[in-house]
Amino acid sequence: HPNVELCGIGEQSIIKSESSVRTAPVLLAHVAKVTLRDLSFDGNNAADPYGLIELKGDSSDILIQGCHLKNAKYGLWFRPSAGGFCKNIIITECFFEDLTESISLGELSASSGGTIESIQLLDCNINNTNFTRTGQSGIVFHQNVANTILQGNMIVGNEEYGISMLSAGDGVSLIGNTIIKNKKSGIFAHYNTTGAHQVSISGNIIHSNQERGILLWASTSNNGPYLFDVSDNQIYKNEFHGIECRGKFLNLRGNQVYENAVDSSGAYCGIYVDGVSNAQPSMYITIANNMITNNGESSQTNTGLYIADYVERVNLVGNIVSRDGNLDNDEQDQGIKIAANTKHVIFKNNQSIGHSGTAGDISKDVIIEAGADIVGESITVRLGDVLQGTSIEMPVFSAPSHTCVLESFFVSATDMNGSSGVFETLYLLDKDNNGGGNLVVSSAEIKTNLGGFVSLSLGNPGSERYLQKNDVISFKNTPTGGGLGFERAILIFHYLTF
Repeated sequence: HPNVELCGIGEQSIIKSESSVRTAPVLLAHVAKVTLRDLSFDGNNAADPYGLIELKGDSSDILIQGCHLKNAKYGLWFRPSAGGFCKNIIITECFFEDLTESISLGELSASSGGTIESIQLLDCNINNTNFTRTGQSGIVFHQNVANTILQGNMIVGNEEYGISMLSAGDGVSLIGNTIIKNKKSGIFAHYNTTGAHQVSISGNIIHSNQERGILLWASTSNNGPYLFDVSDNQIYKNEFHGIECRGKFLNLRGNQVYENAVDSSGAYCGIYVDGVSNAQPSMYITIANNMITNNGESSQTNTGLYIADYVERVNLVGNIVSRDGNLDNDEQDQGIKIAANTKHVIFKNNQSIGHSGTAGDISKDVIIEAGADIVGESITVRLGDVLQGTSIEMPVFSAPSHTCVLESFFVSATDMNGSSGVFETLYLLDKDNNGGGNLVVSSAEIKTNLGGFVSLSLGNPGSERYLQKNDVISFKNTPTGGGLGFERAILIFHYLTF
């Protein structure tokens, strides 16, 4: 029946189940051009798998405003049958209370439903803070949903997730919601084979959830989620990671992530990114301009920003990661950490401050595991010619700020034919900013034939790779058994600043 408007006067207009057992929804909508306004729907604590309001078949052009739905298994349930649709539907200023799932989009078996698109959920309150029903999540995407906006909603105290996107994508936006005190994560985006892509999560306040703030999760057989933009959110006081993600084409930018990772059961992070395996890495990820502060718990070693194994093609740009004793939860032990099994991580213009707790020690501000493939800054220094049997030492670099040496390469224009008895040892030395140090950053020996125009790594730098601002690095060669000498040589120096 199209063109129906059913209006009430709030709690004085109640549609209620007479018994705790029922076999049909309180209201079945299979229509178009319908308005429901200022009505109360009470399921009388029925446990049956029905919605207080169900939208089935071909339902479109529906407004649900100012309604109160409570005490049932499902509140509002979008259930288009196979080949059917639910579209052009606005739900606004409604209150959902003590429901197993307040809003369910799609059949429980995702493959059995029709199309759900052009849905707006605006300024609603989803509140289960008393945990009176053993349930699931506030809003659940059981199937792919297109062109949908969730904006300005208050989502509080659900038994599992605030928003659970078991299948989602094709233009879904979560904007300006407050998602707090849920027993699992605030937002959970699960992998699937057809959806979980093209989602924007922006401007939300996500705090005090008992697991993660935001969880984007891939399976062992699928690389998704894909094409997620997570931007400008306030994510704090969640017990596990502030943001944890796997997937491809992920954009994490402009978020404030602080005072998370307070659970003592594990070492959690402000932002944590990992992949499934070498065959299924997370990749094409931008992490930019986030502020990450004081994430941690005293009994664990917690990290502000951790790029873990099986992650490739990452832009890590412009983030500020800090441990600040003037703020609460001063327990973030490590700043930025990049694991060994990572590839092509571009590290530019990040700052990491205050994690070591000892004056002059910056080794915990940035931790680069051996084998990590990092692209930072580079300089090329002309060493020139050195006669056989001659030792030189010359300055090659002055740290513009806190610096971590990644690797250095030596290249000569002519062959250098070394042996076990006649060889050249090359050093990089940290002279400190007063010029008085001689700490070996890295070194290499030329005891075999090194061809002209062939680069020689000076090895993976050790603990002396960290430089204070204005520390000077020198290059030194030491001949043995007469040495080798070199001509028209250069030093290529890779480093990152923070």
